[in-house]
Amino acid sequence: MAATLDDVKVFRTAKGGAKNNGKDPVVIELRRTRGMSKRTFDRKARALEKLGSEGKLVRHKVPKRKGQDGDYVNPRDRSVTSKHREETINRETAKHTGDPAAQAEVRRKYAVMDPPKGSEGSKGMGQDPDHIHELQLGGPDNASNLSWEDAYTQRKIGKDLKYAMDQAGVEYGTPVIVRIVD
Repeated sequence: MAATLDDVKVFRTAKGGAKNNGKDPVVIELRRTRGMSKRTFDRKARALEKLGSEGKLVRHKVPKRKGQDGDYVNPRDRSVTSKHREETINRETAKHTGDPAAQAEVRRKYAVMDPPKGSEGSKGMGQDPDHIHELQLGGPDNASNLSWEDAYTQRKIGKDLKYAMDQAGVEYGTPVIVRIVD
């Protein structure tokens, strides 16, 4: 588990930070686990740590709707990441005009990474656009909040954050502070 809730330490929201609706912030501990990219984990965890210290992380409900297969899906605007992916592929392949092998490698690197259900995930499969300020922690769904990161690591961090908050019963609207642990 990469994220756990530290229910022993509770901090007050930093002055000038997010409105906490009278709730004390909770501390989420992030730990890099086996299979995670060190580079991606460090970048993502440090960004979340900074946002939390600035009072900018607040648990948000990410609305769900039923998809065509009956599973619940996130109705966020997927065109934001799709457009970002397309622009990146076009920019990077243009650097390799006349080299079809290099262009194919660029397309592979930035291909959509949807592992089959029940699989271990996207370990070693490439990169995905990642919302650095997690949507579930109040981050905006726009290109300025996206960064290309290891697909497995950034997805695992997001899932583990949600799991830790769900298991601890963290209410929506609760400020969050992130602490990195070894």
